[in-house]
Amino acid sequence: MRKLIIKNEFTNRETWVDIDRPFTQKRIKIIRARLCRPDCTSGDVLGGRGPQENAELYVEVIESIGGVE
Repeated sequence: MRKLIIKNEFTNRETWVDIDRPFTQKRIKIIRARLCRPDCTSGDVLGGRGPQENAELYVEVIESIGGVE
C-alpha cells in the first residue's frame, strides 16, 4: 500500500488514498466527497486544490486517471 495525502486548501480538508488500488469512477467520487461538498467547484478531479505534499506523485496520479475536470 502506498499512501498519498490529498489536500484542498479552499475547504481546509485533507484525506489520504492508497494509490496502488485502481481509481474507479465510484472511488474517485468517494475521494472527492471527502474533500468537497457535492456542489463543490473547487479542486481537480479528485477534489485536490493548492500545493500538495508530494506534488510530483500527485500529478502522476491525476494524469493517470484522466487529468483535471
